[in-house]
Amino acid sequence: MKLPLSLLPFLAACSSPTLSPLPTPTWTSPHQDMEQKRDSHVSFERPWLSRVFRPSRPFNEVLPSWNVDVPKGAGLRIEIQVGDTHSWSPWLHIGDWGRVPETRRRLRYPRGRVAIDIFRSKNLFQKARFRLTAFPSDENKEGVLLHRLHVCFSNTSHGIHPRPPSRGPKTPPLQVPLLRQGSAPKTISSQICSPSSVAMVLRSLGKAVSLLATARGIYDPHNKMYGVWNRAIQYAWTQGVRGYLTRIASWDRVIEFTEAGQPLIISIAFEKGQLRNAAFSRSDGHLIVLLGLNPDGTRVIVADPGAGSNESVRRSYFREDLSKCWMERGGYCYVLEGPSKPSK
Repeated sequence: MKLPLSLLPFLAACSSPTLSPLPTPTWTSPHQDMEQKRDSHVSFERPWLSRVFRPSRPFNEVLPSWNVDVPKGAGLRIEIQVGDTHSWSPWLHIGDWGRVPETRRRLRYPRGRVAIDIFRSKNLFQKARFRLTAFPSDENKEGVLLHRLHVCFSNTSHGIHPRPPSRGPKTPPLQVPLLRQGSAPKTISSQICSPSSVAMVLRSLGKAVSLLATARGIYDPHNKMYGVWNRAIQYAWTQGVRGYLTRIASWDRVIEFTEAGQPLIISIAFEKGQLRNAAFSRSDGHLIVLLGLNPDGTRVIVADPGAGSNESVRRSYFREDLSKCWMERGGYCYVLEGPSKPSK
C-alpha cells in the first residue's frame, strides 16, 4: 500500500528517536548597537569620515550619539549618510556641539529625514556612515578628539513588540538624588525634564551639578529646546561621564542594566489614561529615570521630575503601561555609565 505523502514526516519522527523537536523561533530585537571603537583626531583642516557601519539586519531608523573633546570656542558638526546596495543619501545634519557656523542644514531628501536627533525613513537601508567637521577657535588650532561614536540601528517597519521579563530582578531598585523640574524658574520648568533627569543621574555618580547649569549646558540654541538627546549625552561627557543613546525592547535588558547599578533615562509619551499614576495627564514627550522593577516584575520604580512635589518624584508605574508608553513608542534611552555596566 502506498502511504500518503502527508504521513511520511510523522512516521519518520516516530521511527527515529534521535530527532529533536523543531526549535522555537528566537526572539530578535528590532534594535542593534554598534560603535566606532578607537579614539580619532578630527582635524580643523578636513572633515573626518567614520567607518561604514553595516548592521546585521536592514534598518529604517538611526540614533547616533558621541563623546568628543571640543576645545573652548571651537565647534563640531555631525552629519549622516545612509545607503542601500546601489547608492548613498546626501549628507544630512544630525547634531553639533560648540560654535558652529550658521549655514543651511540639510535635514531631508526624498527617501528619509532627520527629526532633530534621529534619522527616520519608510525605506530600509543596509549601511550608514558619519562625517564630522571641526571648526577652530582663535586660540586653539589642534582639532577635536572623538572618543566614542555610538550608533543604534532599528527596523520599526513592523512595529515594536516588547519582550516581557523572563524573571524578576535580583536586586532592589536603585537610588538617585531626587530633583523636580518644577523647582526651576517657571520660564523653563515645563521644558527641562531631560536636564532634570540627567542631573539626577550625574549626582548619583558624584558629580556636583546644578539643575540650571545642566539645563544651560544641554540647551540647543538652534532648535531652541532642552530635549535634544545627543546633546544630553555630550553634556554628560563634559562632566566626565561616558554615555550613549540606545533603544530597548526587552525587559530582561532593563533588568540587566539596573542589576549592574545602571539607571536608565527613558523617553515616554502617553495620552490621558495610558499611564496610571502619572505625574500629569498626558505628554508628547517626557524624560524620566528608570530605577528598577519590583520583585515580581509588574511595577517599575522611577524618578519622575515632572512630579508635583519633592516627595512624589520617586514613584511606581505599571510595567505594562511603560511597555506601551516607552518601548512601543521607540524605547529611547540615555545610558550615563556608572561603576559597572552589562556587556553589549
